[in-house]
Amino acid sequence: MLNKEIQSEFKIDVCIPSLSKKEKDFYYLKEFIPINNIFVSNLKGLANARNDLIRKATTEWFLFLDDDIILNKKWWEKIKKFRLSNKTGALNGFALPKSFLLIILRHILFLRGLKSQRGFTSNTLIRKKAAAGAELKQEGRLEDMELQNKIKANGYEWRFCFAYCRHTKNPSKIFKEAINDFNKIRKEKGLLKALFSI
Repeated sequence: MLNKEIQSEFKIDVCIPSLSKKEKDFYYLKEFIPINNIFVSNLKGLANARNDLIRKATTEWFLFLDDDIILNKKWWEKIKKFRLSNKTGALNGFALPKSFLLIILRHILFLRGLKSQRGFTSNTLIRKKAAAGAELKQEGRLEDMELQNKIKANGYEWRFCFAYCRHTKNPSKIFKEAINDFNKIRKEKGLLKALFSI
């Protein structure tokens, strides 16, 4: 079971899609996460980069981490303590921007219901075999939904943990991206699905 493995400090690969950063920019993670390897993919397009990183990951569990996220020891401590089942395929943390309003809004939206909540991949621990066969194609930041659907189709759950980390992106850009995502999903899948996906 993952909890025992984490407590005994089993190692994970950290997988980061980035056009501008290198592995050395993330060495700080080694201070509190048992890291096997750090992989950075500079392929253009998040779907392409994530496909590349899924193939590179060699450990049973790997961490998808966006290059504008800063993790801390408390994040890892929360992940370590979370109770998981053998059916857990992903464990999603929370990236919080420097905006009190966005933080409140994010939590209100999150409480709509965990079963329908969109799984963002900015700071998410993934079970390698749960992502088996994933070949993401959806561009425009919605590749995370595609991965979540694939993991569920493989018979695993996408779970959420109140493990907080810092999102360094400008809050106005986050809000703009959320509105763009909402409109795109609303056109493709309807209003209800869009409401659970921002």
